Amino acid sequence: MEVVKKKDISRRDFLRAITGIGIGAIAGGAVSAPASALVNNTVGNVTGQPTGNAFNADKVKQKCKNDPNFNECKEEYVHTETNIINSTVIAPITEEFGYRAVPSFFLDLADNDIDSTKPVPKTTLFGKESYKLTRKELIYGLASSAIFAYTHNMYTKQNSNGGDSLVFNTGTIPAAQFTTGMMLWYLTRKYGIGSAVAAHSAHNAVVIIGA
Repeated sequence: MEVVKKKDISRRDFLRAITGIGIGAIAGGAVSAPASALVNNTVGNVTGQPTGNAFNADKVKQKCKNDPNFNECKEEYVHTETNIINSTVIAPITEEFGYRAVPSFFLDLADNDIDSTKPVPKTTLFGKESYKLTRKELIYGLASSAIFAYTHNMYTKQNSNGGDSLVFNTGTIPAAQFTTGMMLWYLTRKYGIGSAVAAHSAHNAVVIIGA
């Protein structure tokens, strides 16, 4: 039996995806300051345990805690070329692929939202007309955002052998990370994965500039 396909990719789809990159960059930069403040000043430090962010505050604390010029040490670490590239290019692409593109692709497969002439996940790459998330999209988004928040609420701690162990911070609530994850999921489903990558990159860039 032949499966009925969704509407093929159109010029409007490409325009939506390109527009979404700009919208994502603006949205990511706009939410970076309040999101960082929420992590660092509100629910982020319930027990004073470290929390993660774009430049890994835990490593900065470990590296610079005994330095008399802490701020200069932090500046030197945060604004290295390697860290800037990792935070604004590599991390946004790899994390959006894993946390948003992959579950979105499987959702497209489940909904048969694949271009009929080529195996392209239409909504994942180009977004959709509707501004509303379906119930299935919401469930996928909540699940992927919870995982995103969980992994961003971990920090490195020195173990008894002198090495570093990855520890989940039970003293904090990753509310900002979860909310950001849902925003990135919405951008993916509405405007395509490029919009989420742009938002993630802009978010991290603003955090680094303000560090």
